[in-house]
Amino acid sequence: MPEPSDTEGIPSPVDVDWTRVDEDYLKKRHRTYLSVLFDSTYWDDWTPRDTDVIVCTAYKSGTTWMQQIVCQLLFKGEAYPGGKAMHEISPWLDCRIGEPREDKMAALEAQTHPRCLKTHLPSDALPIHPQCKYIYVARDGRDAFMSMLNHWKNTNDETLDVRYEKPGRVGPPMPRWTDIEDIDESKAFDMWLSQGWPSHPWETDGWPWWSLFTNVESWWHLRGLPNVLFVHFNKLKKDLPGEMRRVAAFLNIPIDETIFDEQVERCTFEHMKEHAHLFAPAGGRVWEGGAKTFINKGTNGRWKDVLTPEQVIRYEAKAATLPPGCAHWLATGKFIDSEDIGRKPLADSLAIGG
Repeated sequence: MPEPSDTEGIPSPVDVDWTRVDEDYLKKRHRTYLSVLFDSTYWDDWTPRDTDVIVCTAYKSGTTWMQQIVCQLLFKGEAYPGGKAMHEISPWLDCRIGEPREDKMAALEAQTHPRCLKTHLPSDALPIHPQCKYIYVARDGRDAFMSMLNHWKNTNDETLDVRYEKPGRVGPPMPRWTDIEDIDESKAFDMWLSQGWPSHPWETDGWPWWSLFTNVESWWHLRGLPNVLFVHFNKLKKDLPGEMRRVAAFLNIPIDETIFDEQVERCTFEHMKEHAHLFAPAGGRVWEGGAKTFINKGTNGRWKDVLTPEQVIRYEAKAATLPPGCAHWLATGKFIDSEDIGRKPLADSLAIGG
């Protein structure tokens, strides 16, 4: 099979009208993401259900953590249905790696329990249905970058080969860490902050994955919708029980106080690290060192020992181009009341939980 060129099949940029948050507009998928990892057209085969919960993140921001929280609430603290692992029960819908598209969608359609899906797409690249619940989880981009490095450095050659060889790839293959001359964490940060991925030409950062800033901005525009909940990594670390209660209120799931402490314990970093094979994609076979490499440290601030003051200034300048209030929330998890149109719906959702 001939190798695809770096430009073959790359979608054209489109304009998205962020003043439109009406149902008819949001239910349409406006942008197409195709790459070595993505195929956003998978969402065209999705039949939404009223009970569907979609966990949405850029990357390395608490995705698996939130999937576990949602599943603990949905399944009342019980094991995943059928004794399956997380990636089987809560699939990354738009990932083109793994089982064939038709098999993935058939397995999803066959699920009879409430479904929890995962996406790393911006909000304009998938349909937003009013009957479904969307939980957007974010983390300071510098912390997400550091976690991404661990993920990238330790992805094994076998996994990368499968990604390269799977038919239908658009754009170039993802490079190995060792493919980049003189690569180190500082150089990787500069490339991540200043270069987009070739098959997403409308993005200007995120290499070798995709843009964290484009992702968070796209969801920021939807933060006032009643079926969209914003959760921050910092808040999860500071008050896991409180954030789990907030998620439960958003999902209209009553808390069973007789099992809640156990549910919380099963969502701690320590528990998930100990049972990492249940939570890591493909049971951890993707990484050197296995599943415990995937669930790495769960800490913030490691970038302070890596980035120079000049790099921090460039990062903050990039974040400052986000809409008012967004950069502050991304860095801290705190909304600025005077700037945030989504504050009132957030307060209402908190009130539901008491």
